Amino acid sequence: MSQSHRLERQNKDDLLSEARPRLVRLCAYLSGDADAAEDLAQESLLEAWRHAETLRDQAAWDAWVAGIARNVCRRWRRRARRELVTIEGDSTPSSVDGVIAAREDVPDMYDIEFELERAELAELLDRALALLPPPTRQVLVERYLLERPQAEVAARLRLSENVVAVRLHRGKRALRRALETYFPDEALSYGFMDAGAVGWQETRLWCPECGVRRLLGRLPSPASGDRFQMRCAGCHVEPGVYLANASRDDCHVHIAGARGFKRTLTRMMAWADMFYRPALAGVPTSCPLCGARLRVHMGMPQDGPVSLREQPGAHARCIRCGWETAQGLGGLLLGLPEGRRFWREQGHIRELPRYEIEADGESAWVTRFVSVETSARLDIVSAATTHRILGVHRRAGA
Repeated sequence: MSQSHRLERQNKDDLLSEARPRLVRLCAYLSGDADAAEDLAQESLLEAWRHAETLRDQAAWDAWVAGIARNVCRRWRRRARRELVTIEGDSTPSSVDGVIAAREDVPDMYDIEFELERAELAELLDRALALLPPPTRQVLVERYLLERPQAEVAARLRLSENVVAVRLHRGKRALRRALETYFPDEALSYGFMDAGAVGWQETRLWCPECGVRRLLGRLPSPASGDRFQMRCAGCHVEPGVYLANASRDDCHVHIAGARGFKRTLTRMMAWADMFYRPALAGVPTSCPLCGARLRVHMGMPQDGPVSLREQPGAHARCIRCGWETAQGLGGLLLGLPEGRRFWREQGHIRELPRYEIEADGESAWVTRFVSVETSARLDIVSAATTHRILGVHRRAGA
């Protein structure tokens, strides 16, 4: 091996060794699994070592290696999802009268959903950063992606700290403009744009009831009022009918810190599941605003929209402060950990007509959600009088 080749290899090894701590943090952030981060970082470094000769601009080394880590983490998440579906498909749950017994050990998917949303956001930022001039992109990557102190960024780029501060300020504004100009739907979904300034906006989310239209939404703002609301232009025509409808106070209580339609709706569904399921099982509950004892009633409120009054569901109203909530059966079931996971993984789903059966000696509803794009399906059996979950069955899509 020539002296120049030895020096080149040594330089490459030094760069990889220096990148390792940052990649471990990045992989932990993208995967949401600190235990897997070391292995993912090692896989990223190995891939970078094998393909280092393909990198022509050595100044882009850090961003290039970080991009490899993102791809490795995406592949890891896809494998994890496939393995989860395989495990569920291979399991043989117990059944009574043909009804699949509900599993009691299903974990809440909220944390997983949140981590995946962070990875999606990172991917969006990658696409937007690619539109910026190289000097602007480089300073943003160094400071916020690689998490280097501002002084270190200035030293690496041979700039003064004041110049770096100015570039960071201008770079963030340029990044926001790129998001709003070239990725408006995604920017709106993640809260980079004020939906209230322009009223109702079409989101990226498909209506889970019809699967035909994308949901419309608006976030709390001075222009739109003090409510977070989502509806389908086809399914929710009657005034007062929404897929989601929460006041600003509700948002502060249940989903503080959430930004964007998808993240806010995900947290609302997770909160609703934690609120309704124990209460319907007889566990005492209280008003989330004033703390007064609260009773959850079966059925939809009789002073609500006419089309909902005879629908199965549940509702509650606080006699002290007036706080109220109502949720149809479809929303209750889609808010289960299994329901949220199915919607998150499939993305484009619809609800089939519900039908009644007898299970465990009592009347029960069978609620079915199917993927519009694959053969995946989720059937949930619930007691008609209590909405107690009697069975959950999922079929993986082809």
